[in-house]
Amino acid sequence: MSKSNNKNNSLFWIIIACLAFIILAPPSSVGYRLATSVTQFVPYPYEVQQLEYADQSLAEKTTVLIVGDRMGKVLDAYVPQLVDKSSVNLKTPLPIFNWAKDNENLARTIAKLKSLKKIPKVIVYHGASEEAYERRYNPKDVRRILQNFERFEDVKLQSFIIAAPILSRLIYIPISKTVLGKEPIKENASYTADGLQLTAELNFKLFSAEIQDLITWAKENKTHLILTTTPINLETLPHQVCENTTTENLKVYQDEIMARMAKDDLKSTLSELKELNQKIIGNALNFHLLGSVYYKTGQMAKAREEYTKAAAYDCSPWRTNPVHNIIIEKAALQNNVTLVNFDKLVNRNFGQDVTFLSELYPQHIYYQQYVGVLSQKIMEILKI
Repeated sequence: MSKSNNKNNSLFWIIIACLAFIILAPPSSVGYRLATSVTQFVPYPYEVQQLEYADQSLAEKTTVLIVGDRMGKVLDAYVPQLVDKSSVNLKTPLPIFNWAKDNENLARTIAKLKSLKKIPKVIVYHGASEEAYERRYNPKDVRRILQNFERFEDVKLQSFIIAAPILSRLIYIPISKTVLGKEPIKENASYTADGLQLTAELNFKLFSAEIQDLITWAKENKTHLILTTTPINLETLPHQVCENTTTENLKVYQDEIMARMAKDDLKSTLSELKELNQKIIGNALNFHLLGSVYYKTGQMAKAREEYTKAAAYDCSPWRTNPVHNIIIEKAALQNNVTLVNFDKLVNRNFGQDVTFLSELYPQHIYYQQYVGVLSQKIMEILKI
């Protein structure tokens, strides 16, 4: 029997199983779910309000369109340089427009792109630093949404939904969707440490699904997508240690260790911090302190590793997390999408130079290097 026949037979039995469930389940329950739930492949807990976007006509007329959040917005200052470098073989300058916006998550970026009547030939995405700025779901529904994503990631259940999309109304647990209005509203809900970790997990799942949606949209619309990782300032202290990874005694002990580190007592603090990280899992400050000892002793590879862990375990989602960059890199590789690894470009000089102007933004020289790499990618795509 051919693979095609096997696949058809599998889908047949999947559909039969679903129909059996519908028939055998209480009619009132099934009917209610079918009537009140929405059909969707990905169980997004939000919907983006249909809007008319500022500068949409400019976005439709350009050849290269930059989108994203504040990380993309800061590229405004470098667009003239990008135009010059990308237009070196052209009689007229290459049209490049920056449509990135502060506080804009990827969900909003995708909605903006889907509003375009004419799609630019190249889309550059540089964001992922404000994914938690706006709440996109009811905090009370976080566990249900995570359960829905577990079902979404189940290959068999995905087959159900692909074969008969309406079955998603029965597969996914119903929730009240959050409507994202005209402007992002800053998240102001308070969470326990466990709640923060659950929302972080959910935000990563949302971002991963949205990156895939962005890639799918680009391919369907025959535009070339360039994904960009976001530079992470590894030397910055974590903004928040998760409360379920610390105690008052540990905080006092960490203060003592920092005082000794300031006096260059590094040998004993190194062994103590290594032991702490084995006993206490996920304390961002422990990782950062260990990274600092490695840094002071010239062990840059180890310092970078520990600093990266500290950034990953930071309980405050104030910037890009290393997980976002992993998601972007993996999606680009798996889908044969062009990637500019801006984070790698900056942090390859970690420990050798001052790489960042602030907690968020790299030095001007690295933006110049990024523009150089990006312009080459654009020229290759457009065959300039």
